[in-house]
Amino acid sequence: MPIERYPQDGLQPGSDDAVIWRFMPFTRFVELMRTGELYFCRSDKFEDQHEGLPTEEYARYVCASMGPGHDLDYTVGNLVQDKEAYFISCWYLFDHETAKMWGRYGKDGVAICSRYGLLRAALDAMPDRAMLGLVRYSLDHVGWNILRFITTKRPEFAHEREVRALIWKPEWAGNNRHIDLDNKCYRKPLTDPPPYVLPGLRRAVALQVLVEGIVVSAEANQGMLGEIEQLVSKLGYAIPVQESSFTRYPHVVTDLAEIIRLSSK
Repeated sequence: MPIERYPQDGLQPGSDDAVIWRFMPFTRFVELMRTGELYFCRSDKFEDQHEGLPTEEYARYVCASMGPGHDLDYTVGNLVQDKEAYFISCWYLFDHETAKMWGRYGKDGVAICSRYGLLRAALDAMPDRAMLGLVRYSLDHVGWNILRFITTKRPEFAHEREVRALIWKPEWAGNNRHIDLDNKCYRKPLTDPPPYVLPGLRRAVALQVLVEGIVVSAEANQGMLGEIEQLVSKLGYAIPVQESSFTRYPHVVTDLAEIIRLSSK
């Protein structure tokens, strides 16, 4: 199915040749290489509880503007259930390696390297309703657009420079599971989604085309680079593997967690 742009001004990088990285734990990388399937996580599984939601102030403003009967808890509860319909693969719009990104998403793992146009082509070949673009980092909203909410994050995440690949299955969004038997509304569903709403989706991709390089974390176990090279070769891929640039400076980079702590001050 042809890929779609994000709603309204749909932010895009300057070029299809823009380099993107996806950080992941070693076990997730091995799974990717052996299955050839890219994983898309359901957005309500993310740790960020604000994912896909406008600010409290904006939600209150919109409900008040719509007049009596537009309950804030009912409205927010619907948005929280909408998150069950979004499946996301997060990439980093590369400009340089950062300790924060390694520490948060691939501390002892790897980063796979690609380009924006290659990821777009992979999504375009999928049967799903898929979208691709840059995440907007802002507290401001325009209108009431659920796709705009799921592609906007708070400014404190701006260092992640996220390229967000999204599969949207609107028919899986929850419906009024946030209302109890007394018609009281809550801001989250009271029951789990039905079994057919999966926690994540796996979609086959042409790894040899999509992945142009593999970078191994400076915090990876000794010998992991060689292990990855053997795995890649055994599976029939010709993808170069290299160590993180941080590995070259052990006298500076000795503790990634400490670097992250210091850089956050």
